Amino acid sequence: MMSKVEDLAEVLTRYPMSFCTACFFGNPKHAEGKVNNGTLSLLEYNGERYGITNYHVIAEYRRRLLEDSELQLYFGGKRVDLDSVLFDEDEGLDLCIFYLEEYAESDFAMDGEVPTQFFPIGDLHYVTRLAAGDFVLMGGYPGVWRVKLSALELQFDTLSSGGTEVADVTDKNIRCELKVDQCIVTSKHGHEFPENIGGLSGGPVFHHSLTQAGISKFEFVGVIYEHMIQYDSILVRPASLLDEKMWIKRG
Repeated sequence: MMSKVEDLAEVLTRYPMSFCTACFFGNPKHAEGKVNNGTLSLLEYNGERYGITNYHVIAEYRRRLLEDSELQLYFGGKRVDLDSVLFDEDEGLDLCIFYLEEYAESDFAMDGEVPTQFFPIGDLHYVTRLAAGDFVLMGGYPGVWRVKLSALELQFDTLSSGGTEVADVTDKNIRCELKVDQCIVTSKHGHEFPENIGGLSGGPVFHHSLTQAGISKFEFVGVIYEHMIQYDSILVRPASLLDEKMWIKRG
């Protein structure tokens, strides 16, 4: 039986996976065709639903679409039309925002151990209070562990952490120590850790704290946009880059 501390650690580590899904694209008509994926963070703000991933993920989809007009884009188990959901994007900040109000949580559900939900965000500028030495939670869907079960069925394993240390914070960037040996892998295929864990791009990052009453409080910090292999670190675009209407701040 796990202790309360061990139980909380387990909850924290798996927590980020409730608020994201795989963002992937390929041509299902090609049984051995290439599939690319990132991670899509799912957020609810002012009663409306949004998704966030990285610009470079969608840029690759557009590039491949020029070569293959039958390429299909999926958010979890739901095929989506990019133009109908695109809300805002910025190449320099590597962010892409989608408006998903017409979709239900079940549309983006993955075959996993945690339910798929939209995380309700409040103060978009929380990141200004982070400092080096704080700990955050993160997660995503590493593409290197993706398994193609059939031409129309993919299975995604996950990587998540409940205690990733913040190493550095600026207005446009948060660098965190990844420490993959302390992460939890939801794996059905016994994968080993690769050198490059691609597919985490767009994954959600949260800060956890306890109120004076001892109640857990979770706040959205930002999304992963790069894995720095040489430093075993991840880079995060902070939530403070989104304005009060969910547009990306420029300049």
